[in-house]
Amino acid sequence: MEEFKFCISDLFEYIEEHYETHPEDESIYTLEIKRVELNAIYDKANKSYDAFRRTPQKPGETIDFSKVKEKLKKGHQLYLKCLGSINQAIDDLKTPTPTIKERASDENTSRDIGSSIHLPPCDTDIFYGDFVTWPPFRDMFTAIYTTPDKLLTQFWEVEEVPKKPLPSTSDILCEQHYQKTTRRHSTGRYVVTLPFKTPEKIDLGNSRHIALAQYLRNEKSVSRKPEIKTEYDKAINEYLELGHMTKIEYDPAENTKTYYLPHHAVIKPDRLTTQLRVVFTASCPTSNRNSLNDVLHTGPILQADLVILVVKWRMFRIVFNADIQKMYRQILVESKHTPFQRIVFRRSPNDPIEDFELQTVTFGINCAPYLAIRTLLKLADDVQETHPLAAKILRNGMYVDDVLAGAHDVANAKMARDELTSSLESAGFALRKWTSNDPKVLSGISQEHLLDTNLLSLPESNSTKTLGIRWNAKKDAFFFVINPIHDKTSFTKREELSIIAKLFDPAGWLSPVVVTAKIIMQQIWLDKSDWDESLKPLTLHR
Repeated sequence: MEEFKFCISDLFEYIEEHYETHPEDESIYTLEIKRVELNAIYDKANKSYDAFRRTPQKPGETIDFSKVKEKLKKGHQLYLKCLGSINQAIDDLKTPTPTIKERASDENTSRDIGSSIHLPPCDTDIFYGDFVTWPPFRDMFTAIYTTPDKLLTQFWEVEEVPKKPLPSTSDILCEQHYQKTTRRHSTGRYVVTLPFKTPEKIDLGNSRHIALAQYLRNEKSVSRKPEIKTEYDKAINEYLELGHMTKIEYDPAENTKTYYLPHHAVIKPDRLTTQLRVVFTASCPTSNRNSLNDVLHTGPILQADLVILVVKWRMFRIVFNADIQKMYRQILVESKHTPFQRIVFRRSPNDPIEDFELQTVTFGINCAPYLAIRTLLKLADDVQETHPLAAKILRNGMYVDDVLAGAHDVANAKMARDELTSSLESAGFALRKWTSNDPKVLSGISQEHLLDTNLLSLPESNSTKTLGIRWNAKKDAFFFVINPIHDKTSFTKREELSIIAKLFDPAGWLSPVVVTAKIIMQQIWLDKSDWDESLKPLTLHR
């Protein structure tokens, strides 16, 4: 009986939250998420009622089944009403309009605005928080934003020689904007502005109520996991302690001159350092259906090619690798644009909701990668005369915040290390997690800044995951960590393609395995197997 009451209570609470978030103001993907959540909660309430009915009554126990049925009936009526409003909002959004088409074309997004979306069944109680640890949610997220055909196309194209696209008008305007507006703070840090498409008229609606609703749902979820709640609060409070976020007073009159970023926690257990990260969502639509990302230039792609970078790195006899600590958060945003980086937060459910402004470049905003990498290139220009070795590394030896550099002897490697450290520190960037194939390169570096405190002795077990590939510093060799595939008598098309899609090998070092997987994939398509149909034995033994 108690379990049934809890499930019905969950259903009522969810429906109440739904009507507070105005479904007409949301995007297709948030509405699809709501639909899956609502169906799952309602199914759970029905199952708990059936189980309750079949449970024998205890001696002397009297239960009024009419009241129980009445409560379930009320829940059913509310469920249908809520589901109807969600479906209607989704249908309205799927109706093609020039504005949506133009936006989809302009951002080169992979969203299929008018396509049918098939979501997987929901069989879990977890709806919020770390979606990476919930496979059905991750699959649903993929189903909304892309299609199997597109995923398979990307899988085949990964081996093609990359083509450098011509800069678009948006890219040119973004670059011009950066050059005109970027400056250095008195502390040496760089200060950038957000590259709005129409800075004179930023077309955003209200967003605080949407961010608040999502925050309250997330807060309810993480409160069930005290250890995650503690780490999450600690991560947010760190923004305040480091000056990367400031508290502000909420003014309803400023609603359309601000943007509130929804945020949630993502857990990555395989990380050696920070396992919980706060993720901000700048693609969440406001009341006029524009998100912050919609009104910003994304900026040109400045990132170096992964394969070329790794190959060039291994041309050196002595190599070292380091990581810029919190790179994005070392770059300040002009105060006139920080109102577009607001969040809501509170330390306890008993405390009032507070408003904050993020003061630095924020991961989750579409132009953040461009602003971060472009700032490193700007630093390279600024130190070219005084630190030429550092300038060369900043231009040719960086993969976002990873440093991949080296030399042909220890003396030059240490000189490059010192120049790079000095140049980055002048702009507020600190290098951490140092590794090298020669302990002499690491001499003089504080042990707390090494990836492993025992790294100077280079133990056999020491390795670091460099750009998706693991590297053993002592053996100076790359290797892959393979997750074993569970032995089964049969596999479905969906399961097989899920396994194949995990083969990330842009350098082509696993080609013998990947080619075999692609041959199997071709045969699956020739067999015309359905997604959940068991594959033919001959197909898997090709």
